[in-house]
Amino acid sequence: MTHPTVELANEALALATPNILREDRADGSFVLTSSEPLGDYARCINDWLVQWAAERPDTVFLAERAGPDRWRTVTYAEALHKVQRLAQGLLDLGVSAEHPVVAVSDNSVNLALLGLAAMHVRGTVALVSSSYIRMAR
Repeated sequence: MTHPTVELANEALALATPNILREDRADGSFVLTSSEPLGDYARCINDWLVQWAAERPDTVFLAERAGPDRWRTVTYAEALHKVQRLAQGLLDLGVSAEHPVVAVSDNSVNLALLGLAAMHVRGTVALVSSSYIRMAR
C-alpha cells in the first residue's frame, strides 16, 4: 500500500503536467507554446482591486507592522479609495509612462498604494531602495 501523501503528490504531478508544444527553429532556437487555451483574465491588476473592493470591501488587502503589537491594515475598499485619490494626484502632476515617479522607499503599504495608483493611470513608478540613499554621502 502506498502512503497517502505519496499518492497525493503523484496525483498533483499528474494534474500539473503541462501541455506544451515545442517549435524548433533553423537558427537553433526554439519556442514553447501552451496548447491550453487562454482563459478569462483581468485587463490589469487594478481590475482585481475593483472586483474585490466590490465583493469583499472589508477584507484586509494590505498590512504592515506599525509597532511591536500593532498592525496597519488596509481593506480592499480603503485601498481602492486611496488608489483613486492618489491616481488623480498623479494625473494632476502629469505622471505618465514618459514622465514617471521616482519613489525612494522601503517596502510599505504606502509604496504599494502608490504603485497601484500609477498603474491605474498607466503611469510608471521607478523604485529606489532607501538603502542606496543611506549608502550615499
